[in-house]
Amino acid sequence: MNDRQGFVPAAYVKKIEPGLSASQQALAEQSSIAARQVQIDSQYQALMALARERQRKLSETCKAYVLVREAAELAQWIKNKVVILKCLIFKKLNKANFIYIRILCLKYQITHCNLFF
Repeated sequence: MNDRQGFVPAAYVKKIEPGLSASQQALAEQSSIAARQVQIDSQYQALMALARERQRKLSETCKAYVLVREAAELAQWIKNKVVILKCLIFKKLNKANFIYIRILCLKYQITHCNLFF
C-alpha cells in the first residue's frame, strides 16, 4: 500500500467552520423572527397612515359633493324665485293674463303662486 493514500495538498484544502449548535441556531432564529416582526409592524404602521390619508381625502370629497349639491339646490331656488318675481311683474303689467302665470307656475312647479291669486 502507498503511504500517500488519502493525502490532499494544502492548496486544495479549505477549513470549514463548525456549524451552529442547537442553542445558537435557536437564538439566531429568534432574532430573525424579532427582526421580521419589527419589519411587519413598521409596514403595518405605514399602511395605517395611508388608510388615514385615504379616509381624509374621501371625507373631503364627500363634503365637496354635499357643497355642490347644496349649491345646485340654491341655484334652483333662485331660479324659482326669479320666475315668481317675473310672474308678479307680469301680473302688475297685464292683470288679464292669469292663465299664463298659472302655466308658468305649474311648469316650474312653484307652489307659492297660489298666494298671488
